[in-house]
Amino acid sequence: EWSQRNRWLGLELLEINEKLDKTHASVEFKAHYDDGQPQLHHEKSYFVQHDAAWYFLDPTTGVLPSMKQPCICASKKKFKHCCAQYL
Repeated sequence: EWSQRNRWLGLELLEINEKLDKTHASVEFKAHYDDGQPQLHHEKSYFVQHDAAWYFLDPTTGVLPSMKQPCICASKKKFKHCCAQYL
C-alpha cells in the first residue's frame, strides 16, 4: 500500500555483490520517491538463490527458525550456517 501511494522518481544502484558466498548476494540502492515532498530510501538488501531463482531475504519477517532448525531457503543447511547472518 505504501509503495503504491508514492510516486517513484528513480533508482540508484550503489553496490552489487553477486557472490557473498555460493548462494547469497546483496544489492545496495537508493530509491527516490515523492510522497508530497521528495524522499530518499537507502537500503542494502540480501538475496538467496534456490533452484536457479533469487529470493529476497526480508528482515521484517516476524517469525524465524531457531539457529539449529533447517534454513528458510530450503538449502538443507541449518539456519545459523545459511541465511541467519543476512537477517
